[in-house]
Order: sequence, then structure tokens, then C-alpha cells
Amino acid sequence: DDCEVFGMHDNANISCQMRDTVSLLRSCIQLQPRAGNSGDGDGKTPDEVVTELAQEVESKLPSDLDMDDAGPSTFTMNGELMDSLAIVLKQEMIRFNALLGVMRKNLKELQMAIRGETLMSDTLDSVYFSLTNNLVPPVFERAAYPSLKPLASWVKDLLAKLAFMKKWLVNGN
Repeated sequence: DDCEVFGMHDNANISCQMRDTVSLLRSCIQLQPRAGNSGDGDGKTPDEVVTELAQEVESKLPSDLDMDDAGPSTFTMNGELMDSLAIVLKQEMIRFNALLGVMRKNLKELQMAIRGETLMSDTLDSVYFSLTNNLVPPVFERAAYPSLKPLASWVKDLLAKLAFMKKWLVNGN
């Protein structure tokens, strides 16, 4: 229907079409078979690909941001109050440390589940599916900042943000 009939702007129609398209493409991706290779045996199984990817991402994750690494000018006090940028840094450190914890936990558990050492929960299954399709897992999205990037770019961006915050923490303002 024409959106003007309902008193809406033309952009409402575009937004609705975009949402429908994304929903359709996600459904198509979910319908793809997850079976291993059936060719000459040179390719890797999905389990091998996901295990390698999980190990690679896990190995790239830096240690948590620690207040003890702060430089002398990082958390300065202005009278009785902490500098506003220092407060922002402290809050971001808490958020990113929580994200790193979620990522480490789920990547480690996923590798254990693939090896058969633990059960594959719904959460781990969604992480498996996401890694298979270069998507950011929903469990990571809930703990992270908003982003529309695919997994590879998202991880690269995350590592750049963490490096920036580490530099800010150590060097101060």
C-alpha cells in the first residue's frame, strides 16, 4: 500500500522493505545445509572451520583492561570529582571487560562442545551458526556496542577499540 494513505513518510516504506529484505536473507542463510564436504576430501568440515575461527578470535583477544595499568594522569581528580573523561574511560573499561569475558567463555565452551566434552546449548548453537556465516553471534551483540559489521570486520574493529582504550588508559589524557 502507498504509505501516504496511512499518513506516513516515504522513508517508512523504504524502512519496511529493508527490514523485510534482511529478514528474508537471514531466513535463507538459516536454511542452508550444514553438512560437511561431500567432494574429494580436500575441504574442511564446518566443525573444523568453526574451531579454527574460534581459536583464532580467542587468541587475538587481549587481556582485560586493568585499573592498575593506568598512568598517573589518567584518573585525575578535579577537587572532589573525577575528570569526566576518566569517568567515561572507567565505564567503557567495565563494558569492554564484560564483552571480553562473554567472548572468551562462549568461544572456549564452543570448542569444548565441538570436541564433545560438553553439551551444545542453544546459545552455543547460535554462536556456531554465526561463526559459520560470518555473523556476530547474538550473545556477543547483547554485550557489545551496536554495529552492523560482519564478524571479521567487527572483530578487527573491536581490537582497534581495545588498543585505543589501552593507550588511553596507560598514557592518560
